[in-house]
Amino acid sequence: MDRGGDPGTPAAGDGSEESPDLAGRARPGLDPDVLYARLRIEQTFARGASEFHWIAGLAVLNSVLFWNAVGLVFIFGLGVTDVVDQHFVRAYRSGTMPRGTAMTQALALDVLASAPFVAFGWFARRRQEWAFLVGMALYAADGVLLAIRAVQLDWLGVAFHGFLLVGIFQGWLALRSLRAAGPEPRSPSGERRNVWGDPPQT
Repeated sequence: MDRGGDPGTPAAGDGSEESPDLAGRARPGLDPDVLYARLRIEQTFARGASEFHWIAGLAVLNSVLFWNAVGLVFIFGLGVTDVVDQHFVRAYRSGTMPRGTAMTQALALDVLASAPFVAFGWFARRRQEWAFLVGMALYAADGVLLAIRAVQLDWLGVAFHGFLLVGIFQGWLALRSLRAAGPEPRSPSGERRNVWGDPPQT
């Protein structure tokens, strides 16, 4: 018997209702509110993990700017790189070593000091909880070092540390929420659905 309408359209009440995904496409049996909520948590987690890369990148940039405008204080460096830079500035000004040599050695040590935060970001993006915890602890300790040495605008650097620590902490909480929520939602057919868009390719 012809029921009329488009034969490809499911009849009401037959259990085959579809919910739209985040890109507007249909996804069978998935609650869009759940998808949106999980997406917000995923975004918070990703931002928190990426803070580590910002820490490393800005610390190196801070040192480069410092050596090209000796004496100026910037707010987004690390306490440990500040110690390194100040040490080599004193060596340069005292005539112990040429400016080029002092700058090269200082920047090499600054990159080395920043490298662990790149690693923390890499592991954090792979949902390693220890990377968040160890990274937060080290960055907080670096903030204490900066506070001990704080002069002039260095206090803004301490505040900047606090700002990034809040983001990392929120990322860690988001990771815990994702783990508590379990794996990503699946359709009734058992297909894993990626909240970022298309299903992951296998």
